[in-house]
Amino acid sequence: MKAIILAAGEGLRCRPLTLTRSKVMLPIANRPILEHVIASLEKNGITDIILIVGYEKERIMDYFEDGLNFGVKIRYVEQKAQLGTAHAIEQAKKFIGPEDSEFLVLNGDNLVEPKTIADLIKNYGGVASLLTVRMEETAGYGVVLKEKIKLQGSWKKGPEI
Repeated sequence: MKAIILAAGEGLRCRPLTLTRSKVMLPIANRPILEHVIASLEKNGITDIILIVGYEKERIMDYFEDGLNFGVKIRYVEQKAQLGTAHAIEQAKKFIGPEDSEFLVLNGDNLVEPKTIADLIKNYGGVASLLTVRMEETAGYGVVLKEKIKLQGSWKKGPEI
């Protein structure tokens, strides 16, 4: 299984901390947030990673290189203009082949526990799933409404839920 990690954004809401580095490189327990995400994937045996980069990409690429020091293989795709999540995933399409019927898409700036990834794979493998969080203040964020929806993507249509 492959993972696409979205790490191209500027992190405007985290200014001034992100004036010289992207949000995914902000440290938590002396390691960049993105390193924690990669470690959670590696602990679940997901070692083929496509990293979507943009803002301050050199800092990310210099730190993680090819991923070997983190037990993974990283390929980089540049999102030159940050035009949203769907656009970012579209940039990785060339690395997702017909044999990749299942893959994960994660935000590089959200801490995710290895157990959460394991549960997602075990309980929802093969089904389009969104891991969300409840928030009181949603200004500036994408919002998922709990209604009958049809998931659609550029690769195949999802089930009615």
